[in-house]
Amino acid sequence: MNQTTQHFTAAQIARALGRKRQAIARALADVRADGNVIVSGQTASAWSFCALPVAMQRQLEQTAERRGYRNPEALLADDAPQLGARSACPIIALETQSQFKELLDAICAFKNPGNPSPAEKSYLWLRSFEIYEEKLSAGKAPKKLKRALLDFLARNASLLVSAESFALADTLRRNFDRKYTTWVASGRDAAALGDKRPENSGRFRSPELSEDDRDKLIAHAVMNCGGRVAQAWRELNERRELSESILSYYLANPSSKSYVPRRISDSVKHEVAMLEDIHHGPRQAKLNGAHISRDWSTVAAGDWFQADDGTMPIYYWVSDGNGWFQLMRGQVLLMIDLRTTRILGFVLISERNYNANAIRTLVTKVADTYGLPRKGFYFENGIWRARIIKGVQTDEAMSWGESEMGLREFGLKFVHARLPRAKPVEGIMNATQNLMEGLPGYVGRDERHDKFERVQKQILQVNARKLDPRGLFMSEDEWIAQLENLCERFNAARNDGKMTCGLSPNEAFETFQNRADPPIKFSASCRYLLAHHRRPVNVTANGITLRFGKNAFNYRSAETGKLIGQRVFAWFNPETPEILTVTDTRRENPFTVARSQDVPAMEAPAELMAQEMERINAHQSFARARYRVLKATYAQQFRPMIADRDATELGAHIDTQRTALETAQRQTRQLENKGRNAARKIGMALPAKAARRPESVEALEELTQLLDQKENES
Repeated sequence: MNQTTQHFTAAQIARALGRKRQAIARALADVRADGNVIVSGQTASAWSFCALPVAMQRQLEQTAERRGYRNPEALLADDAPQLGARSACPIIALETQSQFKELLDAICAFKNPGNPSPAEKSYLWLRSFEIYEEKLSAGKAPKKLKRALLDFLARNASLLVSAESFALADTLRRNFDRKYTTWVASGRDAAALGDKRPENSGRFRSPELSEDDRDKLIAHAVMNCGGRVAQAWRELNERRELSESILSYYLANPSSKSYVPRRISDSVKHEVAMLEDIHHGPRQAKLNGAHISRDWSTVAAGDWFQADDGTMPIYYWVSDGNGWFQLMRGQVLLMIDLRTTRILGFVLISERNYNANAIRTLVTKVADTYGLPRKGFYFENGIWRARIIKGVQTDEAMSWGESEMGLREFGLKFVHARLPRAKPVEGIMNATQNLMEGLPGYVGRDERHDKFERVQKQILQVNARKLDPRGLFMSEDEWIAQLENLCERFNAARNDGKMTCGLSPNEAFETFQNRADPPIKFSASCRYLLAHHRRPVNVTANGITLRFGKNAFNYRSAETGKLIGQRVFAWFNPETPEILTVTDTRRENPFTVARSQDVPAMEAPAELMAQEMERINAHQSFARARYRVLKATYAQQFRPMIADRDATELGAHIDTQRTALETAQRQTRQLENKGRNAARKIGMALPAKAARRPESVEALEELTQLLDQKENES
């Protein structure tokens, strides 16, 4: 049995509980065995106590307590008929128990009474000699006392004698006499009872490694051998640079080239490993050195957002613009909530590199949904700082310095991590990559060494225009959809880390919110700070229209209607064109406006038509309202006309005649149109005078009906 973890068969468990072996075997049929043991030459399954069903554990605990065993393991292990072989406290004669009860208590206190450690054996000898002398001082007869003590030890501590000894009593007596004499001669020093055989075996007679030799070996391993102790030992031996005592003791031509004496290796390997990190550089030493343990209980969800970039192990295709496809891995920028590790958003850049505009896009997308963080952003110190500072030098709305300064005015901080352990987002990147294995285009975390040969062959064939990637690799849109799915899976899965405390990131994000301090709204006053382009434009009667190549983007709302004819700044982000931020030319009075959508020329959806008409009405509402106000305030005032009775009657008669004339003219025009339409159907030309006669029109209509009837009959 293992000294630390004992395993027991069904027969041992049945014997301890007083039940049949078959019954115990049936009870353990669904419990996986921890190992196998040999019983009477046969292999039998065995279980540790902790692997047993809870109900069975309780039965064993109660039985062990009732029968006086130290613990259930002692009860299970007590299956031998010899008392000396027992690992539990044996039941012995009452007079012996009372006479040497302290020794019995000492044996029961051992970790494993059936197989005590060397220190426990020495302690048992020490207590035996001390009790022996105490009882001699109390007037006990020496021979009788010694015989009783040896009898006790033979029955309860045969472990003090080697298992190969057949004459138990004689061997125990000789050991007693020898150790007692040594103990007394040493002035009753407990150290004299230790087992000296390992020290006297000759295994420790090799020369000590001097400090000078040790320093030489460590220095050569660290400075010249990349931390390899075997190489350093071999080279120093070949150069004869170690002391003569070491060189003469150990073989110069061992059987293995990489052989290093264990004692030598054990004395230097830990210091070599410690100095190797420092030799690589201060950063490496920091990475593998001591570090601060962070308490996340003081951080709320939404306080800090952290972002990082990564190249995912998936190839996908995009159009190369020349009628074929380009395979790439692209760049993924990921942003998480630092407290809960929840993935808040990502941006896929189908390029080899990215710049500050991509970072702006990521911040914009996340802030549109969650608002700005309460405290600030936690970015990488190296590459992100470089990309943020460099940015895009042409057509840029603002430098990152201006953007960051503007956001800092809202109380936000920008912190840059110095070491990977300060970036939980890297762990999130790795966790999402764990979910990507098996997806189309997967090439492994280390593409050069993972060697997914079939995928690599397909990549070569696509690049040579011999294989269509569609169906074998995902498109850019399909990969974006797959990334969204992976992020949702990660956010919904339970996380047992100390940051989420067993909750999923979604649950933690809701649980650890600071309800008393809502997040900052991502309004127009800060949105324009993250735009890619700033373009001066004139607001027209149709709103604001931006053109990029063949693409036109139109924006109109009630706010744009107030600025018709004026020049403004349009702050545009091509990654999120749905919203445009507008300011005056002094970068003041910002507002946002949604993009207008194109309406199908025919059979447009009613909802879309209503939405766009509402935007048009909103855009024009200011002018209409303004006109009504001005008209009501400044309309021309006329003096009422005063006329006599005859003039009034004459005016009324004229109005009546004019109305009758207009009615007659309208009826004549209608009659002419009706006649011309009827003549046109039968291919006739109708003079204007004939078209004004009702009988002509009626004749044409009857002729048209007859011709239609005849055509139908034929």
